[in-house]
Formats: sequence, structure tokens, C-alpha cells
Amino acid sequence: MRFLGNLFLLLFFSITLRAQEQTLVDYAKPGFTFNVVEDTKTESLQKNSFKWLRSYIGLKKDVDASAFDSLLISFTNPQNRAINLNLEIKDAESKDYWSRVNYYLSVPPGESEIRVPLKLRVGDNSRPGRALNLAKLNSIILARVDNPQRPDTLFVKKLILKKEMSIIPQGIYGFDFGGEETPVFPGFTGVHAKSLYSPATGFGLINAEIWQPYPHANDSLQPDSLYRDALFIPRGTFQVDVPNGEYQIILNLDFSSGYWGEFPLFKKRNVLVQGKEVLHLSLNRNQAADRYFEFSEITDHESDHFFQKYYSKIFREHLLEAKVIDGHLKIQFEGDNCAENACFGMAVNSLIIIPKHLEESGAAFLEKLLAARQHEFSQKFTFLPSAAASKTISPVKDLLYFSWPITQEMPEKISAAEQVPKDLELTLLKGQLSSLSFGLLAPENLEIFLPEIKTKKIEPAIKLWPVARRLTRTQPAGNIYTVAERYLLEKKSVLLTKNEAQRIWLEVDTRNSSPGGYNFEVVVKYHKKEIKIPIKIKVLDLVLPAVDFPVGPFNSTIQEAWWFENQYRDEVLQQKSFTAMEQNGLTTASFFARLEVDWDKKPLEIKNIERITKLMHLARSHKFLSLTAYNSVFAYQDLCRGQFSEADLKNWVQVLDRESLKKNWLLLNILVCDEPVGDELPAALKRTQVLQNFSTARIQFSSAFSYDEHAPEFKEFYTQSKLPFLGLFSYEQIKSEQKKWVFYNSANRASFGFGLFKLRETTALQARIAWNWNQNAGNPYFALDAREDDVNWCNSLRDGDLQCSVFLKRHILEGLNDYRLARMLKQTNFKNTVLKAEATRLLAEIKSKADISSEIAPGDLHDHFTQEQKWRNQIFSLLERMVDETKVKAKIK
Repeated sequence: MRFLGNLFLLLFFSITLRAQEQTLVDYAKPGFTFNVVEDTKTESLQKNSFKWLRSYIGLKKDVDASAFDSLLISFTNPQNRAINLNLEIKDAESKDYWSRVNYYLSVPPGESEIRVPLKLRVGDNSRPGRALNLAKLNSIILARVDNPQRPDTLFVKKLILKKEMSIIPQGIYGFDFGGEETPVFPGFTGVHAKSLYSPATGFGLINAEIWQPYPHANDSLQPDSLYRDALFIPRGTFQVDVPNGEYQIILNLDFSSGYWGEFPLFKKRNVLVQGKEVLHLSLNRNQAADRYFEFSEITDHESDHFFQKYYSKIFREHLLEAKVIDGHLKIQFEGDNCAENACFGMAVNSLIIIPKHLEESGAAFLEKLLAARQHEFSQKFTFLPSAAASKTISPVKDLLYFSWPITQEMPEKISAAEQVPKDLELTLLKGQLSSLSFGLLAPENLEIFLPEIKTKKIEPAIKLWPVARRLTRTQPAGNIYTVAERYLLEKKSVLLTKNEAQRIWLEVDTRNSSPGGYNFEVVVKYHKKEIKIPIKIKVLDLVLPAVDFPVGPFNSTIQEAWWFENQYRDEVLQQKSFTAMEQNGLTTASFFARLEVDWDKKPLEIKNIERITKLMHLARSHKFLSLTAYNSVFAYQDLCRGQFSEADLKNWVQVLDRESLKKNWLLLNILVCDEPVGDELPAALKRTQVLQNFSTARIQFSSAFSYDEHAPEFKEFYTQSKLPFLGLFSYEQIKSEQKKWVFYNSANRASFGFGLFKLRETTALQARIAWNWNQNAGNPYFALDAREDDVNWCNSLRDGDLQCSVFLKRHILEGLNDYRLARMLKQTNFKNTVLKAEATRLLAEIKSKADISSEIAPGDLHDHFTQEQKWRNQIFSLLERMVDETKVKAKIK
């Protein structure tokens, strides 16, 4: 049962906890200043704070922070935009990026205090290493990661180490379950896998099975230090020594997700107290689907209270009762069989025990606890509101429509007075799929109905989607979030909110269209009224060329949680995913091979090799050019780090090659190592070199890494790899060397479009794999609970259909349109010398100035692709003038 839901009304009460503090920096106190300032343009002091423009600042000194659990940093940001920072913390063992902490911050406009939990791991969230040694810190640095050409002022006031004190009243017991290195909520007693019962401690585990499939599985990093971690106990008992009497027990068995986003579904949860079953929970398939897709229909608003909105549903606390007569309170857990199912669902998260005679003080404590959890969440997780296009909102008398560029995020609040209704216009080539959009403003909450536009086969087909705003991370670490346009809703009607702008996305498909001009009307109906929105489409008598080399995302389909795994649903989702990728111009993708190899059998046998053959045939039918096997090449061992002899690997490749020839596979690129770092590099280099010797015309081996030209080990990795997958790279080097390579990570319109064209023209680029991870990680419609769904292109829905994202259309589709238009410009033989000269100049400009470097944060209202749109318009102008000139000459003849 839900126990704490009614307490969320108290979230905004201020809770002041007694605390121990140590000041590191305070510009209001003499002697507490930064001793590292790498910025010649910085003014040191202003209003008891440090004025900071560029580069980095911080402390290099020995600090013992073992007695503290948080670092509080106070900022003043006078800009109307957030400023991004990297917090770098080193201890005595730190040497490089992967042996120090890298914690990304985003400082919102105005005054703010950001809380950084100190129980951190070196590396970063994508690849956490060992625990930071808090007793031997020697460096705390804040580094600017913004554009150095735009040195926005930021004021830093204080850096304070803080130890929160307990708010638990005497006589009440609080236990926080998790890992040995995960934080414990102030005042609670930590319980981990080694916390065995003994009379000396008075609490602990008895005959408990602990399930942990990989390190950090029990830590989801959110929402707060009490509920972020858990202990998975499929079977076992937790005992607490307490005085005899009656008790209330508040038990939380829910978990937001595993570290990599495993959704915590379960088939059974049984809890026994004092030997009697007091809680029995089970999920059938329909109930599991209800929970899994719980947030799929939600629309978010910047005014929402997100902690209340989401976490009251994710965590369902249970109120139990017990009577103790022998001095021992025994709580027994019975969950799923971990040999058959993932056991993330039996997650013992927290336990609170309140004696009956302390019910009144216990209720007050629970209120304070909830408020303290929310306060901790708001300090660590920064919400960035979008800067509204207009602060003055004019009243709307009736439903109003206005055009809005697809390249630019639409704000929630927008002035009606600034929006002038006008026709929507779009020019395309034959075979092109492209988008435009309009916004709606309503005088009150009302439901609108969109028409299903049916056209003749020779006319362009038009599809409409309402766009849903959703909670969205601005970076993969997940602690900075906003509300941004995310999903294209498969709905024929949508509820408009008073004074909030709603985008309607239109996609025009000319694949079956004849050249010429077309006029349409979108009719929006509401309250027995309607408005008509004119649309003008022009199709030029030129065919848009296809993408000519492998371009696609990591992962090729939607992978649902284990509960939904069944052959039919998996196959349907895979087919729909390939259809969506082909429609939007993609020509490659990655997949998990998960080969089951019998190494002892002679000749060597691969049991499920037909799975790859089937996938290859599907990819070929959708005009793909290659596939990449990523990460889980073998079912149980990692290809890079597993123990394999050279003979075994050679035999395995020979079997694959024979199958690829016999079954007509596409090119299969197998990633040997996924970003090896530190001590992994030598072994990865050796394994890469061995496997590359076995490459064939159809089977190739590659390595993925971010190239650091200053690190000798990466230089060697780059040199020895025949086809490196490069994230960060040295453009001038690969341009001059003409080394074959694959560009991966970094995802925006430019990196799929004119920037990609530049790389293709000036380097030996062989393929492009983007980090658009299409996997329902964690709850598929809750952005803060997993690290792999930040720029996904589609999700699945409860009915098995796909719900695709604005990112797919705004960045991937329109980027590939840019790339294909640049190819068209290059291939076109302009007879007119003036047009030919303009085309030559424009191509040179694109190859010189196109940029792929800037990552676009969701929710950013700025149009980052003005240059791309300008180039596109110039190409269309040249092509249209050429077509018109051809028509004139044909008439003269």
C-alpha cells in the first residue's frame, strides 16, 4: 500500500538540520580563497564572491573529507542561461581522467547552491572506477566547459564540506540498505551484503542470499541517498533486537532501476514478519505492462513538482505491523528465483521501525524525512527552466495558430501578439521526407481534433503528430534536467493547456509524388468550431540521392525489460525499428550478437548463428549497407577481455566467414573493445591486433575509443587499429593521414548533415555510428532513472507500436537531408556557368566551415542550425533555378 503519498503536501516546508561543516572557500572570510586560478582575465573579488570568466579555478591542498558526506557550492549566475562546469576531484592515487572524479554541473541563472555527494567513484558515470579516498583528497577543481569565445561571468561564493545530522527521534530505528560504498541517509544505519546479524550490533542478515549481477547494480544514483540504493535479497531474513511491544514497520521494496537501467519488475514478493506472511505481491503480464508503461501518456510542464509527480508512483511504501515478545524482530524476504529471472524487483531499500507508543513523534519524523529527501534531491538534481521567448504573455481570445521552425525548441509560454498566422511552405525533391510545424495557443483548456489528411497517390503524403513535452536530461550524467519536446504522439486529439504553446509536427513524404505545386489545408476542430491552416508544397523535378555509406545509431531495435521478452514481440519491434530507420534515411546500426559458442566441439559450433543471418536479411531488405556487433559478442564472455586462445578465435572467425559467404551477409564490423581506459588498454591493444589479423572481406574488427593525442597509449591504439571507431578525434591528423576510420558518438543535425559531408569529403571516413541508444532502459518514459535513453529515437508502447522522438526528425532525418542535398549539389552538372560557379563556391564553403563539435542540450530554445538552414536554402535556390532554366529551354525547343 502507499503510505507516504499524502505527505507530499509538506515537501516545501523548510527543514533545517543540525550539521557539521568545514569551510574550504568563503570570500566573505579572510584566508578562505582559491589557490589555483588559471585565468588571466578574472577579477578576483566582487560582492564577497569570486568573479570567474574562463578556464579553471580551485584548490590544490590536502583535505581529509572522510567525516563529511556533501560538498556544497554556492554560485551567482547573472546570465539568463545555464553555465556548464566539470568538477574534478583527485585523491592521492589519481593520475589522469579515469583515476579522478569527473562530476558535471550546470549552474542555473540566479542564486543557487549545488550539493555534490562525496561518496563518489573515479572516472565518470558512464564508467565508474574505484571509490574516491575521501581521507586523502589533494585537489578540487572547477573547470569551465562552455565555449571559451563566450566567457560568461559566473560568481563563486563558497565551497563547504558538510555532514548532515540525524533527524531520527530516539527510540525509532532507521535502516538504509545498499552497497558498502553507497551513501547512507543521515541518521540511518547502513546495511550491506556483509552486515550479518550479531548480538553485539543488534541487527543484521541471517541466511540471506544476496543478488548482485555486476558492480554498482544496486545504485541508481537517484533520487536521494535513502532511496537511490538497495540490497537485492531474493531469500533471507533481517533481524533487529528491539524491546518487546507493538511496532509499525514502513518498508520500501521498490527501486527506480539498476545502474544500467534494468527495470525492477517481479513475479513475486513475499514478506513474513515474525514467521507470518504479511505481504504478498505479484505481477502478471498485464500488471507488469501497466507499471512498465505507467508514464507513457504523461505530459510534463515546467511548473510541475517532479519529485512528487514521479517518485510517489515509483516508490510504494508498505505499512506493516508486528508484535515482539522475544526481543527479536524478524523480517523474512521471499522473491523471484534469480536463476530464471532478474531479481531487481526484490530490492530491500529502506526500513523504518516505530514503536506504537511513539506513533505521534514517528508521524512527525516521517514528514521531516520526506521533506529532507526532497531537499536533498533539489540540491543535487538541478532543474533548468527554458528561457521563454516572451515574458509578457498576451491573452488569447480564441484558438490561434502560428508557424514555428522545426530547428528551434518551442517554449511553453509565448506571446500571442508576436505570432502572425501565415501559410506553411516547404520545398522538396522527389523522394524526400521532410518536416515543418505550427504552434497552437488556446484561451482555455480545450481538446482539439486533428484531421487525417488523405491524398492521392501522386500527391505528397502528410502525417501529423502532437508533440509531447517530457522531463529530459540535458546531459548523460542525469543530474541536470529540464522539460523539452520529446515525443511525437500517435494521437488524433490532444488536450491544450491554457496559455501554453503546443507544437503540431507535420511530415511531408514525396516518395510517390510527381513534381509540381500542391496546396493543402490542415483543419483543426474544437468546440464545434474549426480553424484552417494552409500548406503549400513544391516538389522539384529532381531525385534526392540516397545516403551512400553506412550511417546509423547504436542498437537496431527496441529491447524491452526481461518480463516482455518473447520471440513474437521482439521480432515485430525489430521489423518496425528497421522500417523507421529506413524511412528516415539510415543505412546501418549496431546489435548485440550474444553468440553461444561451443569451444570444445570440433569443428567449433556456434549454436545461434542463424539469428545473425536473419538480422542480416532484414537489414538488406531495408537497404542497409552494413551492421556492427557491439559489446556482447558472446553470450557469457566479453570478446576483448575474455580468455581465448588465438587458435580458438581464428576458428571462430572462419566459421563466421563461411556463414557470411553462404548466407550472403552484409559487411559485419565487430567492435572488439568499448572505450578501454587505464589498465585495460594494453590487453585491448593486444586482442585488437590479433583479431585484425583474421579480418576478411565480410568480417572486420574495430575498436572504439576517444582519441587523446597527448596520451601515448591512445596514439599506439590509433596507429595499430586498422579501422578505429573515434569519438573525440584530431581532425587535422586524420585529414592529413587519410586513415580509414568510423565517426561515433556526438549526435545533432550537423553531425548527420553538412558536418558529416565535410568529414566524408576531406577524410577517409568509412561509416558513422551515433550514440542514439534505442533501448527502453529503466522506465522507458522517465528520463532520470537510466543512463542510456537520453537521445533515443523511438520507444515502444504498451500495444507494441513505436512512439518516435522529435530528435529522430529534427536531427537525424533533417541532418541526413542536408547530407543528401550536399551530395546532390556535388553530383549536379550545372550547364549555366553562373550557377556552376555558385555551386562550386557553396561546396567549398560547406567543406570549410561545417561544424560537428557542438552538442545541443535538450530544452535549449536557441536555433543552433541557422547556418545549416541557410546552406539548405541556397542549394534549393540553385537547383530550382536550374530546373526553371531547363523548362524554359525545353519550351523554346
